[in-house]
Amino acid sequence: MVYLVDTNVLVRLFTQDNEEMFREAFSFFEKVANFEIQAVISEGVLLESWFVLQKVYEMKKDEIIKRLLTIVTLRNVILEDKLAFIEALHILKERNIDFIDAMLCVKSNIKGYKVFSFDNDIQRCLKARNAV
Repeated sequence: MVYLVDTNVLVRLFTQDNEEMFREAFSFFEKVANFEIQAVISEGVLLESWFVLQKVYEMKKDEIIKRLLTIVTLRNVILEDKLAFIEALHILKERNIDFIDAMLCVKSNIKGYKVFSFDNDIQRCLKARNAV
């Protein structure tokens, strides 16, 4: 069976602020890891999760990256542009850049698109990746 995963599931899993929901989320991803079910996670859900964890829960960037990588690298997690997302998380480890800027930088490089932005962080990322 294939499930679409909502932001609140990831937030409960990562924050453990509701024990019952945490256990359900943990059990769900155990089933994903054991190939019993598949999880589809949209880019929007991942971006919203990043925002909520960082702004509402004040979770540190490195901790968010570690937790998201744990989930998105599961083989039974379906994610459009999965490799781009993982690469963006690695850029976030190295640079002081917003998540969406890292995604734009990676997608520009992968797809050969130009980025129209006034943001200097994106421009520096693009130059570092030779995508300008």
